[in-house]
Amino acid sequence: MNKPINLAGRIDSLPLTKWHFLLIPIVCLGILFDAYDLTILSVALPQIKSQWNITDVQAGMLGSAGFAGMLIGALLSGYLADRYGRAIIFKYTIVLYSVFTVISAYATDFNMLVITRLIVGLGMGGLVPVGSAYLSEYIPSKIRGRVLAIFNAFFAIGTMLAYSMGALIVVPYGWKYGFLVGGIPIVLAIAAHYNLPESVRYLQAKGRIEEAVRLVEMVERKTVGKIAVPTHEAIEIEIASAATASEQKVKSGILDLFKGFQAKTTVMVAVMWFCVGYAVNAIVVWLPIFLTREFSYSLALGLKYMSIASIVGITGNILAGVCVDYLGRKKTIVVAFIMYGFMSYVLFAMGKNLDLGPVLLAGIFFLVGMMNGSAYAYSPENFPTRLRGTGLGLGSAVGRVGGMLGPTVIGIVYSTHGIYTVAHLNMLVLIVGAIIVALLGRETVNKSLEELDATSAKKPF
Repeated sequence: MNKPINLAGRIDSLPLTKWHFLLIPIVCLGILFDAYDLTILSVALPQIKSQWNITDVQAGMLGSAGFAGMLIGALLSGYLADRYGRAIIFKYTIVLYSVFTVISAYATDFNMLVITRLIVGLGMGGLVPVGSAYLSEYIPSKIRGRVLAIFNAFFAIGTMLAYSMGALIVVPYGWKYGFLVGGIPIVLAIAAHYNLPESVRYLQAKGRIEEAVRLVEMVERKTVGKIAVPTHEAIEIEIASAATASEQKVKSGILDLFKGFQAKTTVMVAVMWFCVGYAVNAIVVWLPIFLTREFSYSLALGLKYMSIASIVGITGNILAGVCVDYLGRKKTIVVAFIMYGFMSYVLFAMGKNLDLGPVLLAGIFFLVGMMNGSAYAYSPENFPTRLRGTGLGLGSAVGRVGGMLGPTVIGIVYSTHGIYTVAHLNMLVLIVGAIIVALLGRETVNKSLEELDATSAKKPF
C-alpha cells in the first residue's frame, strides 16, 4: 500500500486466520461459563430450598444477590479496563466468578451463599462488556458483527450447559456438584493469560505507542507473514495522530447523557433495559420452581426441557437480527415485549400438558432471544460516538437493577398472590417498556451512526 495506514486500519485489514481462531474461542468460552455460573443457581434453587427450608422471598434474594454483584461489576469494569487494560481485567473477571462459584458449593448457610453469589456477580457483570469490547478491537471490521453475534450466542449455550448439567449432575448428586463444575474456567483464565495480548487501542490511549506498534507487527507476522508499515514510520504516524486527537478532544461526562435531545433517548434506553432485565429474570430464574411446583414436572424432566428450550433461544437472537433490519428496531422491540408477556400467560395456563409444555418453554426462550437481540442492536445507535460507551454502560447497569429486582419481587408476589399475579406484573412492566420505546424512541434502521449523530445534535428535547 502506497499510503501508510494507522494501527486500527492495519488490524481491520487483516484476514481471518488461525491466530483469530485462538483468540475468539477463549473470549467466547468466557461468556459461556459466565452464563453457566449465572444459571446454575436457578437450577440448584429447588434443592437448596428443600435442604435449608428457605422461603420463596429468600430464594428470590439469592437470585438477586448475583444481579446486585453484576450491577457493580458492570459499572466498575469499564473504568478498570480503561485504567489497567482489557486483557488483564477480562482474565481477572473469569478468576473471580469461577473461584467464588466453587466456594459457593461449600456454603454452609443462606447468608454465606448470598455473599458468595454477590461476589460471583462482580465477575459475571464485568466480563460481558470487557469481553465484547476486546473482541471488537481485534476482529476485522468486515466480520466484526458476525463474531460479536457468535459471542452473544455463547451465552445461550452456557445457559443450555447449566440446564444439562442440572439434569446429569445436580439431580442425581446434589446442587453442590453443579457449582463445582463452575470452577473449570480457571483453566480458561490461564489460557487467556498466555494467549490474549493487550488491546492495541488501550495501549494507544495510554501513550504506549511503541508497544502498540510492536504488538500490531507481531499480529501481522502471525497472520500475513510481514508487517505493513516500517516500524519507525508507524510510530511517527501514531504520534502525529495522537497529537491531533489531543487537540480535538472534547470532554464528555455522564451528565451529558441528560442534556437536550439526548436526555430522551437515554431515558428510553435505560427503561428498555430495565424492563428486559426485570421481565426475563423474573420468569427464567424461577422456572425450575414453577415447573416442579405448579406443573408437577420432575426436576430432571424440567431441566431437560429448559436445556432444549435454551437452544431455541439462540434462533431468537438470529431472527432479531433479521427483523430489526427489515421491520425496524422499534417495531421489533415492541412486538417482542408484548409477545413475551403474553407467552407467560400461555405457559402458566397450559404448561402442565406434557405435549405443549416443552413447546411453550421453547417459545419463552425464543422471545427472550428476540428481546435481547433487538435491544442490543438498537442501543448503540441511540448515543453519539463520544457518549456511546458511557451510555451503554449506564443502560447495562440499569438492566442489572431490573435483573436484581425481578427475582426478589416475584418471590414476594408468588408466595402471597400466586403464579398469575406474577404474569400480571410481568406484563405491566413490559407494556410500560413498549410504550416508552414507541413514544420516546426514534427509528434508526438504514441510518449510519454519523447521520444519527448529526440528527441528534440538531434536535431539541
